[in-house]
Amino acid sequence: DTVESMLSDYDILSLSNIQQHSLKKRDLQPETHVERLLSFSALQRHFKLYLTATAEHFSEKFQALIVDGEGKEKEYRVQWQDFFTGHVVGEHDSKVVAHIGDEDFTVRINTDGEEYNIEPLWRFVDNVEDERLLVYRSEDIKDFSRLQSPKVCGYLKLSEDELLPKGLEDRKQNEESTHRKKRAIPENSKNTCKMLVVADHRFFKYMGRGEESTTINYLIELIDRVDDIYRNTSWDDGTFNGYGIQIEQIIIHNEPNPVKPGEKHYNMARSYPDDKKDAWDVKMLLEQFSFDIAEKAAHVCLAHLFTYQDFDMGTLGLAYVGSPRPNSHGGICPKGKTSFSSVPVVAYYSQIAKKDIYLNSGLTSTKNYGKTILTKEADLVTTHELGHNFGAEHDPDSLPECAPTEDQGGKYVMYPIAVSGDHENNKMFSSCSKKSIHRTIEIKAQECFKERNNKVCGNSRVDEGEECDPGLLYQLADPCCSADCKLKDGAKCSDRNSPCCKGCQFESAQKKCQEAINATCKGESFCTGRMCFCP
Repeated sequence: DTVESMLSDYDILSLSNIQQHSLKKRDLQPETHVERLLSFSALQRHFKLYLTATAEHFSEKFQALIVDGEGKEKEYRVQWQDFFTGHVVGEHDSKVVAHIGDEDFTVRINTDGEEYNIEPLWRFVDNVEDERLLVYRSEDIKDFSRLQSPKVCGYLKLSEDELLPKGLEDRKQNEESTHRKKRAIPENSKNTCKMLVVADHRFFKYMGRGEESTTINYLIELIDRVDDIYRNTSWDDGTFNGYGIQIEQIIIHNEPNPVKPGEKHYNMARSYPDDKKDAWDVKMLLEQFSFDIAEKAAHVCLAHLFTYQDFDMGTLGLAYVGSPRPNSHGGICPKGKTSFSSVPVVAYYSQIAKKDIYLNSGLTSTKNYGKTILTKEADLVTTHELGHNFGAEHDPDSLPECAPTEDQGGKYVMYPIAVSGDHENNKMFSSCSKKSIHRTIEIKAQECFKERNNKVCGNSRVDEGEECDPGLLYQLADPCCSADCKLKDGAKCSDRNSPCCKGCQFESAQKKCQEAINATCKGESFCTGRMCFCP
């Protein structure tokens, strides 16, 4: 049994074991359940979760594209109202992130020093129709495949010439342009590395079971959880924190790219160089990806490929290491129009393809020794690979404080053999990693980090700069509110956003707008007739 081999303890739930209640102030918005209570029992305890839908984590310009074998693109509209954050009722320091869609149910719960995971069971059994859910604690993940594996992640450091893809040469700058400008003071608002996330046809087929929504939601949730690890890390054990990642664009390949004889593409049907194998040579795949995606990678901080193939020796990912040197190649930021030189520094120039290649890339595979890895493990692989992009190398055994033993909390996330998430240090960065990443962010954030702007119009909530927000389902058909979240002529308020609004006008006084809710200790309230919100 695959699940037995991965987990020392787990439960399997049916969706019918989970009770869901939607809390709404009034029955005006049947489809945009803003708040939910979930309750279920698993692993010898009862859970009651209070969740609120949030589209905050998505970049304002967020776009998801489905690309077919011919290269035709179509945009996919993400159902933002299915993404939730919240807490365990009655547990003050708890935290929950969840995606609850028609097909997909994925939850991560942190409470009382324990971490619980819920994900679809079909990924680990041979039946994609299986609708049951797997529930497990992170500490119950077995280190099974890791023990057979001498190395699980490689990284490519670009000072070593032989690691450079062949035929690439550094484009020289004009000598006189490199006078150092005064070092810019980091602007803390530039705290986000915007990402291009790409899923190849293998990932789409096996991790997304051939469904656009399942593939996209898996990636959105994963990057969201990884971002959480980064944002909550202080890189100098003080105030240098709040840095993270955000998806700008997702590209899903729903079929392989056809290639002519002698040509190759990271998304082609066969493996390279040995087409009899399940997998590419991992280093060649990263080079090929960087090469094929260069035009798009030029516009983001990082590009990351998600695939489903069994690389040699249990390798799960690969990435180029970032460097604090301005204008250096590899890792975060594609090219520097930096604060140090007025001439933009271009990446590597490929003589063969006659185009520029950027090395702001990495990749993650969710297949290991023939099996799909758990979401918790996938989070840590991607956290690890992005750690390289952000400037960290592997934690050295020679420094015990950066590679502690299991009874001292276990290895940190940048240890060379993948950590599975069952020790507290596994999802944290060591002091060695923090030093390197701190230096890299300090320089590179100025080069290509952006503000963390959030996608807000369409999230059913009225945010700064909006007068109303009908939610994605009604954006084109709301009587009070326009698609760009402004009130239509003559409307004073929006029924969908305001409990004390009716027919786009203020609701009369003494209309009850809030029942008492015990779970949140709110009493009942009534409209005033002079404003649209519920006092």
